[in-house]
Amino acid sequence: MLTIIASPIGSVEETSLQVTKSLTSSDIILCEDTRTFVPFYKRIQELFKINAHANQKVLSYYKVNEFKELPKVVAYLEENKDVALISEAGTPLLSDPGRLLIETCQKRGIAYTSIPGSSAITNAGVLSGCRFENFLFVGFLPKKSSQLEKQLLVYKNLAKTLKHLEICFFESPNRIQETLNVLSALLPEVTVCVCREMNKKFEEVTIGLPKNLANHTYKGELTIIIIF
Repeated sequence: MLTIIASPIGSVEETSLQVTKSLTSSDIILCEDTRTFVPFYKRIQELFKINAHANQKVLSYYKVNEFKELPKVVAYLEENKDVALISEAGTPLLSDPGRLLIETCQKRGIAYTSIPGSSAITNAGVLSGCRFENFLFVGFLPKKSSQLEKQLLVYKNLAKTLKHLEICFFESPNRIQETLNVLSALLPEVTVCVCREMNKKFEEVTIGLPKNLANHTYKGELTIIIIF
């Protein structure tokens, strides 16, 4: 059985009892980075006073090695092992590994389920005051300026036919200034909400026109909402 598990986007206390029970009872845990997962895993076991069972394996499973590790993971599942897949801060498949594994389970008739939890997407939508009528999550925007401009113009045209369009995407602090500058040039009248380090000590929510946000300094995990 495969269980897809969402991890906290901020405080470790977001973790549910159900998530902790599922992780500690699994034979195999697939995580993006063992260096950050292991301290988190120890912490939630302490919080809930539940210990992992003996002989449990914790394996790295991330974008670069997802295809390579897939046969091994499928073999575990076909041996009736309980496998848990957990992302780094958020829900698997949302710009994170997991899609290939889910598709393979569907094709081979392998049972799987998902335990819901924290999502930067919905949390940013709430913090920005979204209507959630025509809400579109697009992952990461293109890195090349020409492709970024082309995609933003698509959203601009879409907003002409879809009332209250809201676009949500993830962004790197290294690229946010360029993205805001392009938004300021192409979509100067939209409202932009930048959510930084949500549910963490230095959480910050900044809302305004692109040109008014462009000179601000942003660090950490960023989730952006464009409100037409």
